[in-house]
Amino acid sequence: MSNKIVHIHIGVDAVSENIIGDVMQAVSEDVSESGYHFINDDEFELNFKNAISAADGTTAEEAVKKFSDSADVLVFSRPKFLYTGAPLNFGDVYKKAIYKFNFLQSIFSGFDVVFHLFIVDHVSYLSNHLKTARNTSPVEVIPSWIPMISGLKSCLLDNSQLIVWNAERPDWIISELCKSVSGGRIVTDIMASAATESRVAGRKKERLLSNAGWDPELLDDLFEQDLQYIHDGDGVDENQAGMD
Repeated sequence: MSNKIVHIHIGVDAVSENIIGDVMQAVSEDVSESGYHFINDDEFELNFKNAISAADGTTAEEAVKKFSDSADVLVFSRPKFLYTGAPLNFGDVYKKAIYKFNFLQSIFSGFDVVFHLFIVDHVSYLSNHLKTARNTSPVEVIPSWIPMISGLKSCLLDNSQLIVWNAERPDWIISELCKSVSGGRIVTDIMASAATESRVAGRKKERLLSNAGWDPELLDDLFEQDLQYIHDGDGVDENQAGMD
């Protein structure tokens, strides 16, 4: 494998969307010296967006080479990348994201790639998709992260790995993520914009979903089942984090 490394935050949408930025800001003093390059939004728009949208591998690979010539580690944050218009914890929705995921892998075939996926409890996630939740009967769908995680895992190439993070532990994971992205550097003073929500906010989300016909307690139980499945190593990389 190449000694070039790419870290990519691929989702899920509306969950810890700023966390990579928090990490890169924390290690920013060492970025230039250590060969890291964070692809910011402007650079992504200019160099990658059209190529990825059009599945133009040649153009995307040229953009990768442009940055990798001067950096050993590239860091991307595209938290909405897998989103295809419906909640990713709904049944077969993830299948529409697999094509995008496979293309993303293909343009980084010359690198060691670490995909970072942040998940959260089903109550919090569905409250961000309230319109869909209201229009979906709870008897029709059993929310779960496992189909998507297992689907992504089954598509991983030899040069790739998937790390699944439990976004309910933001202060802990941002420190661990910092060590992962920065090759072991420990940062003790990090301001996580993905702070743990207040109890009031949590109760509001539960009330909104209850009014839409969902059972928050059942959703919490389903999430616990997901975490146990992930913790046991079924369908994911052994490096899953924050699942205890």
